[in-house]
Amino acid sequence: MKTFLFILAFAMGTTLSATSTAPQLPAPISVQMVQWKMERANKLVVFNYINPLKADLQLSIYGPNGERIHLQKLNGTENTNLGLDLSEMSHGEYRITLESGQFLLSDEIVELY
Repeated sequence: MKTFLFILAFAMGTTLSATSTAPQLPAPISVQMVQWKMERANKLVVFNYINPLKADLQLSIYGPNGERIHLQKLNGTENTNLGLDLSEMSHGEYRITLESGQFLLSDEIVELY
């Protein structure tokens, strides 16, 4: 009986922890199909993405103080190489994000010297 109760308690604990860590809302299939890659050379950032089902995407750059300094809508395009020249920006840590609605697809940190 003790073994049965232990197994039951263990199974319930595992089930509860699995459901608490699962995402609340799964992303739509159009968002799940997006592929992206970011490369950086000095102060040039190249962002390549493939968006086969044309999900609504937006690329944002946040400055060292956390304020959004650039927003670019990437709606309706399937495949793009996007280059961002950060040479005019001051030194600090910048965050580049790719989002689709409430879903954060990429969050990259770029540190400029």
